[in-house]
Amino acid sequence: RAGMVSLHFVNSSGGGIMVAPHGGSERRLSANPLAAGAPGPDGRPIVLDMATGAIAEGSLMLAIDRGERIAPGLILDGAGRPTTDPADFYGGQAAGKPPGAILPFGGHKGFGLSLFCEILAGALSGGGSGHPANPTAGRFVNNMLSIVIAPAALEPASGYHEDVARLAAWIKSARPSEEGKNVLLPGEKGWRIRDERKVAGIPLNPVTCRKLAETAQRLNVSLPDFLATSECTAEARARL
Repeated sequence: RAGMVSLHFVNSSGGGIMVAPHGGSERRLSANPLAAGAPGPDGRPIVLDMATGAIAEGSLMLAIDRGERIAPGLILDGAGRPTTDPADFYGGQAAGKPPGAILPFGGHKGFGLSLFCEILAGALSGGGSGHPANPTAGRFVNNMLSIVIAPAALEPASGYHEDVARLAAWIKSARPSEEGKNVLLPGEKGWRIRDERKVAGIPLNPVTCRKLAETAQRLNVSLPDFLATSECTAEARARL
């Protein structure tokens, strides 16, 4: 919105280590996200925000809450074997199972990007990369390297906005791979969901409602107002 183009690299240490390197079977890297933002057409930014792991930990938690399996090729269990059970990522202390690991997306390509997140966000920034000798290895710490560019400072006559608008229109003119679908720019789906949920609210599954209710009870606070309009309110209230 400020008219800048930006690129961001992030790493974490300690509690953030959850991804195996390509060819490995144990946790060595964090989700190591990278992001980019640019002024886009129609006043809405084009935003890329992606982890270098094949799946977000939040998606694993949601799959567990829903009692669902995940697609193959995303995680390993504690023995380093491929699995589709999201619970294998967490192992089980009672059962003596070690935790599993998330795989990097795209094999060696995602691993390479993740490694450079460590180098750029961790080592180069001075915050340190995610290894046991890092002073912050015992806790969750994020480091970030951001590069921000003013298009006009590089070439005032470049016509940045016009060119990006033409590029976006050209990309979105591609024939969709599925009937009734549209080609979306990075971040566009998120804007659509945001617009919808500002009107219709945020859907919550029953397990999430139960956890909110249990947390409210533990902290001796009333249920938040938004929970009163969710479909699982009755179940949540029944547990208070």
